[in-house]
Amino acid sequence: MLKDTNTDSPFPELSEVQVLAIQEFMRGAGVKTVATRIERDLSTVYRWLRQDEAFIAALAWARRQRVANTLSRLQCAGVSAVNTLHEVMTGKIADPLAAVKVSAAKAILDYMFKGTLAEDMEAFSQMKAEYSRMLEERQASRGRHLKAA
Repeated sequence: MLKDTNTDSPFPELSEVQVLAIQEFMRGAGVKTVATRIERDLSTVYRWLRQDEAFIAALAWARRQRVANTLSRLQCAGVSAVNTLHEVMTGKIADPLAAVKVSAAKAILDYMFKGTLAEDMEAFSQMKAEYSRMLEERQASRGRHLKAA
């Protein structure tokens, strides 16, 4: 039986078994497979997914990290993609697979730009929400000061 204590995790509020479950989900396992691999009942895993706020937040964080890591890799590959396009364009590549390489380079750049745009939109959305919260607090504070006067 897997032990249920967590001493070294980025999510100290989760048990070691819950951290293992998140790792399994990040490997692409489904709920049934996760339950089997972590030696827990299926209903336990479903309960975590529906009701355990710490587990839900940790899983969401892990998914965002995976997306961020993927985007980072695409951004690194973007340099090679641009170099490939430039080499094909200038005739430095006399390769029968040039069309395939161009297609791959275009796909990398397309995914990179779309991912960056999505990331920027998410950051903007968070900034907007924070600004709205601050504005509401300021207006509430003004209301309290006016009533006190």
